[in-house]
Amino acid sequence: MKSLAFIITRQNLPEFVENQILLPIVRGEFGITPAALFFVDDGVYSLMKATRAAGYLKTIIEKYQIPIFACQDSIMNRNLQNLIIDGIRFGKLKDFLEASDQADRILTF
Repeated sequence: MKSLAFIITRQNLPEFVENQILLPIVRGEFGITPAALFFVDDGVYSLMKATRAAGYLKTIIEKYQIPIFACQDSIMNRNLQNLIIDGIRFGKLKDFLEASDQADRILTF
C-alpha cells in the first residue's frame, strides 16, 4: 500500500479520531504517511484550537507536511473560521481529492 487518506465526518468520535487516526500518524505507526485528511460536517469541530486533537494536528502539519483540509461550507455554516488551528486548508471535496490522488485507499469515519 502506497498511502491512505482519511475523511472525518463526525465530531462525536473524538477518542477514535485522536487515538486511532491522529496519534498513530504522529507516531508513524501506519508505516506510511497519509496523503491527506479531510474534515467535513461535524468533523470540523475536531479542528478547533481548544481540542486535544489540535496538538496532534499541529504535529502532523509541521512534521509530516500532510495536507489537512476543512470543508469550507462546513466551517462557514458553523461560524468556526476564527476558531480553527493554523495550517488547516479550507476547501472543497475537489481540493481533497486532488491532494489525495496518490492514495490507494480513502477511509471515511
